[in-house]
Amino acid sequence: MERKIALNIAAVLLFCFALFAVFFVLQKSEDNSFEINHDNVPADTEVDTGKDTAPEKEITPPQDEEEKTTVKKDLAPLVEKYKGKEIVKINTDQKAVALTFDAGANADGVEPILRILAENDIKGTFFLTGKFIEKYPDKVRAIVATGGDVGNHTYDHPYLTRLTNEQIKENIQEAENAFAKLDGKFQPFLRSPYGDRNASTLLAVSENNYLNIRWTVDSLGWQGTSGGMSKAAVEQKVLKAAGPGAIIMMHLGSNPDDKTHLDSEALPAIIAELKKNGYEFMTLSELFELEK
Repeated sequence: MERKIALNIAAVLLFCFALFAVFFVLQKSEDNSFEINHDNVPADTEVDTGKDTAPEKEITPPQDEEEKTTVKKDLAPLVEKYKGKEIVKINTDQKAVALTFDAGANADGVEPILRILAENDIKGTFFLTGKFIEKYPDKVRAIVATGGDVGNHTYDHPYLTRLTNEQIKENIQEAENAFAKLDGKFQPFLRSPYGDRNASTLLAVSENNYLNIRWTVDSLGWQGTSGGMSKAAVEQKVLKAAGPGAIIMMHLGSNPDDKTHLDSEALPAIIAELKKNGYEFMTLSELFELEK
């Protein structure tokens, strides 16, 4: 009797073992035949298919905002691009203008203009002659200290069309030398005195590594009241012509006859009205960065 019970137990154990073995074999077979359903995997998810894969790409973490740097536009290529040509405005759709000031006569308007620009947190662009630099070194230092652009207005304000190419070169270099004595260096901008230029002078200026900068609008403030201008007339003339990329030309000196300085008188209203209409004020070098 006891032997019969033992045999039954052994048979049950053997049966159980056999069932376990079959289950194990089936499970192993299913594991080996498992396929990934790629249709349910997002496109940007990497899937290990068991095949050789390309090395992982190196991932560069994004820079913090503080680490990003603004690359200023290199102006040198523009000299070649505009070789023999003059620039009257910057090609941009952005509401931005450049206030530019010529200096060749007296310095009567320097202090009020610098004060107005500072009050409005605006940097201007100044075209200085060599003689002005030599005569008013302290005024020039104050201009440079504003952080605005400083361009070349020749040494002694001649009519360039009356000079040879060699004389133009010498006049430009004399102005550079005068500025260098104050540790200054011009931006590659040159404005021809009196706006006097022709194809030959434009090319000569380009060959001396300068951009020929004209203007979009001349305020005519330099004419003074004796020349028929007024503060209101200056404001109207500038505001009517201003647009995206405009180069506004004014002067640092007063009218030699009546001693009026209409540009500095009209400047606050011009700035206020342009700001009201959504305009920004930039130096010429900054404005070139917006060029299309």
